[in-house]
Amino acid sequence: MNFANIYEKVNKCDKCKLCKNRIINCSFRGSTKAYIMFIGEAFGTTEQSEGRPFVGRSGKLLDGILQKVGLNPETDVYITNLVKDRPIDYVTGKDRKPFYDEIITCAPYLMEELEVLNPKIVVTLGKTSGDWFADYKEYKINQYYSERKWLPLYHPSYLFRNRKEISNFIEALKNTLEKINV
Repeated sequence: MNFANIYEKVNKCDKCKLCKNRIINCSFRGSTKAYIMFIGEAFGTTEQSEGRPFVGRSGKLLDGILQKVGLNPETDVYITNLVKDRPIDYVTGKDRKPFYDEIITCAPYLMEELEVLNPKIVVTLGKTSGDWFADYKEYKINQYYSERKWLPLYHPSYLFRNRKEISNFIEALKNTLEKINV
């Protein structure tokens, strides 16, 4: 199994209605040799049009934060999403959170990515990916869980609305990377 095989399956997937929203083949972003894996929720409008996660407004904020802690977003990390296609509210036409059945449908692809990459640390961005990674059990944002090699952080879109949390995000990420020697 390799990333090309995984995304070939992802881009042929028609197991849920989200495949109808696919306008371009999707992929990951960053390096397949990275030790750090970031997992977001799902594509937004910009991501859907480019086929890569975190390339819109939130992605630009994430890139800036990664650079502040000494990471290059294209060579030092691997960035993916829990759900591989864009969830849209068909009434409003706006993005929505993925439904549980959509998450369960896409989860095997993410599990394959985790297996192939075998990261030293997984960073979940936001509640949706954090809840999934925690198996829907309680956890704390900005707290590193060494037994799971996991750091749950806020989604960058949340940071736009709560700017004071940016420094906490940076500090938690920087401290965790130092702790695990990455």
